[in-house]
Amino acid sequence: MSKRLAEKGFCRTHHSYAVNFSANDHISYQPSGDGEIRLKMAM
Repeated sequence: MSKRLAEKGFCRTHHSYAVNFSANDHISYQPSGDGEIRLKMAM
């Protein structure tokens, strides 16, 4: 399934979540290694 999602522009960010990179606004990382993905607002 991950391979099919990747072909459509998605990336798995957690075992329960996948994010479409075209919807990505910003990625930031904490010193602990955790990250936060901010998505673009839908219009």
